[in-house]
Amino acid sequence: MMITRSMTFFFGTASAVLLSSGTAHALTTFDNGLSDTIVDYALNDYIRVRDSSVGSPTRVTFNTGANITGTDSADDTVWTEDSSEVVINDGFFEDDVSAYNQSSIFINGGILDDDVYAEGSSTITITGGSVADDVEATQGSAIYISGGSIGEDIEASNNATVDISGGELAANGVIHLDYGLAVDGNGLIILRGLSFSVNGSPVSSGFLAEVSGTISGTLADGSAFTNLPFDRNPFDDGGGPGSIQIDVIPEPGSLALLLGLGGVVLLRRWNRHGEHDAEALN
Repeated sequence: MMITRSMTFFFGTASAVLLSSGTAHALTTFDNGLSDTIVDYALNDYIRVRDSSVGSPTRVTFNTGANITGTDSADDTVWTEDSSEVVINDGFFEDDVSAYNQSSIFINGGILDDDVYAEGSSTITITGGSVADDVEATQGSAIYISGGSIGEDIEASNNATVDISGGELAANGVIHLDYGLAVDGNGLIILRGLSFSVNGSPVSSGFLAEVSGTISGTLADGSAFTNLPFDRNPFDDGGGPGSIQIDVIPEPGSLALLLGLGGVVLLRRWNRHGEHDAEALN
């Protein structure tokens, strides 16, 4: 489902997040402009990572032992702003993990118990870990998925891109999906792999003409998925349909064969020009 962002209020030097319940919750801000901040402990706060007062990016890494909890699933547990970065190697994150502006998040592990959200030209890279709910990119942002598991929907809207080359899709089961792959408003979802079929019919590289249906295939890392629903105009908000692009990569055996044939052709060229002899290369 589409995510509604919460509002953040700041009172002098103290910070609080206004929850949907109308109560304030503590907010911890990392904005020291350093790249060596490690969080490997529990925090019952919302975490904001942003640039320093002089514009230096801050980088925070979450490792084993990180346990970041909030009190309302409508809000962000961790979010980045400006050009700062968050790296998640391990830990537990109760609510959303989100990137704004031109910030970056790298998810290599951990348990993310809600959504992952990118907005405003930000970038999120997912290589591992588990996301319990949705992954959503909007407003020119980009999300790259090459590993890990995604529990429910993957969404791209408003000129954003989600590029998928690996990982487990619909990990919670197709029955729990609202849309599956959802893309509109000039959004783009790219699937990289092989043996793709749409509504039961094989497809090659290119953009899908179908507006909705199901898709099956094997991603580049070998992860297979079956009958994953897709919808290229799910929200009907006037932004028009988005695009789903299939990028078929050569199977390992085919690639080896092509390389072998290329070697034979190269040897013949060398022989023909009298520069090398095939026997001399053996």
